[in-house]
Amino acid sequence: MRRGILVGGNWIIDQVKVVDAFPEEEKLVNILNEYSSNGGSAYNILKGLVKLNAGFPLDGVGLVGDDDRGTQIIQDCQDLGIDTSQI
Repeated sequence: MRRGILVGGNWIIDQVKVVDAFPEEEKLVNILNEYSSNGGSAYNILKGLVKLNAGFPLDGVGLVGDDDRGTQIIQDCQDLGIDTSQI
């Protein structure tokens, strides 16, 4: 019998920029901070299960780019113990 959860969906990088004000049209504002983090439905579900200490295998399935951002997604999933062999 198979055991575990396989989750497919979006695998994305959220690019967040914190600004000092909501910009008016044709105006500039200062970026106070910026960061990126993994997101997307598949990632969020699997990360939530990791945080709940799921006692079964967690696998992701889908496509990511063959670039630094794709590598970031794969590495973060592996660090969390998520099987990435199908991503």
